[in-house]
Amino acid sequence: MQHRTILFVLDSKTPDAEVSAAADAARQDETNLVCLLIGHAPALPIYAYGVPPYGGMNIPDN
Repeated sequence: MQHRTILFVLDSKTPDAEVSAAADAARQDETNLVCLLIGHAPALPIYAYGVPPYGGMNIPDN
């Protein structure tokens, strides 16, 4: 038996119906479905304190 994989590339504007349709089609064909979400990563907090020249950076939990 051959295993097939489908790569489904989407972004944040891809409708849920399209993702569901791809998942249903893959399930019916017994195919693996891999979804790749393309988009901008959320910005990490820049706030830090206690950064000596050769020491570690401390980032608060909040």
